Amino acid sequence: MRILFSGCPGYGHLHPMLPLVRAAARAGHDVAVATGPEMAARLAERGYDTWAVGPTFAESWDERNAALPDLATVPPERHMALDIVALFGASAVKRAVDLVPRAQAWRPDLVVHETVEFAGAIAARRVGAPHVTHALGVPLPAPMRAVLATAMGEVFTRWHAPGLVDEVLAAPYLDISPPALRPGASRRSATWCPCARTRERSSPPTACRPLSRPGPPRTSRT
Repeated sequence: MRILFSGCPGYGHLHPMLPLVRAAARAGHDVAVATGPEMAARLAERGYDTWAVGPTFAESWDERNAALPDLATVPPERHMALDIVALFGASAVKRAVDLVPRAQAWRPDLVVHETVEFAGAIAARRVGAPHVTHALGVPLPAPMRAVLATAMGEVFTRWHAPGLVDEVLAAPYLDISPPALRPGASRRSATWCPCARTRERSSPPTACRPLSRPGPPRTSRT
C-alpha cells in the first residue's frame, strides 16, 4: 500500500505524524512525506522518503506578513484565525501545484494530511484516494473549526474541488491527544479516532477501520 503524508514545513506540523510514518514503513507500506523544501531535506537526512513541494516556511511567513500588514493592531486572540487563511491557506494553494502532479504519478492508496495542510486533500481528490486528517494536538474548538472550514473553502475553490470541505470534515480524524485532554463523548464527531496509547483496549469505531478503494492493489513503484 502506498501512503502519502503531507504537512506544512514546520516541526510542530510534521513531528506529530512521524510515529505513524515510521509505523507504516515498518508494516511494509511504501511511504512518502511531502512538505516544504527545507523540512523535506532534514527528514531525508534521517532516512525518510520525502517530496519537496511548495514554498519554504520562511517564504510563506513573508507572504503572510505582506497580507497582514496591520496585524499588530489586531487582538492576539484573532491571530491564529488570520494565520489559518493568510499563512496556511495561501501556502496550500502553491503547495498543491507541486503536490498534485507528484501524487498523480505515484498514485497513493491513502493520503494523510495534518490539520492545517490542505493540499493533501486536493491531491487525494485528484487521484481518487481516501484521505484522513492527522491531529497536531488537542482538537480545535468549534469557532476555530469554522475558520478552518472557511480557509479550506477558499483553497479548494481555487482548485475547482466542490464539496471537498465537507469531505474533509467527514473523513476520519486521527486524535493523538491524551485521554484527559480529549473532548467529551457528546462533542466527538462520528469520525473521531483515538490514536494515543492508553490502557484502554477496545475495537476501533467503524470510521477508523481500514479504508478501501476500488481496483486491484498496486505492488510496483514508479
